[in-house]
Amino acid sequence: MNNTYAFAMTRQRAEKEGITTLSQLVTKLEQVRKQDPEHNWRLGLDLEFSGRSDGVKPLQKTYNMALDRPQIRQMDPGLVYNAIRDGFVDAGLIYTTGGRVKGFDLKVLEDDKHFFPSYNVTPVVRKDVLESHPGLEAALNQLSP
Repeated sequence: MNNTYAFAMTRQRAEKEGITTLSQLVTKLEQVRKQDPEHNWRLGLDLEFSGRSDGVKPLQKTYNMALDRPQIRQMDPGLVYNAIRDGFVDAGLIYTTGGRVKGFDLKVLEDDKHFFPSYNVTPVVRKDVLESHPGLEAALNQLSP
């Protein structure tokens, strides 16, 4: 399990546009910007992401992603999923383990330039619990890799 950031779209929209990677999303953003500047794609981002060291500015540099202020919709992280599903934004920043990814049938875009760090899940259990439940340690340790 890796609870990192990623961008997602509705599966139907991603398939229609042929977008499976973040690089393809950037290409689409630029294409739309040049062909129809009045209808720029909108991206949903949480408020914290703009100021993080692994946030929007370094992301733009890594992916050569030009974003204008009207393209960015900042909102609470929990609202991004609904905004994608409801068409308020075309794509949005999500957490990869969010239950609404599957529930809303969102397509998580591949971070093909490996920008986002891994936030791997690691179990932490008290020693007395492990001792009283044989096999629990082995089962939980299968999650870490």
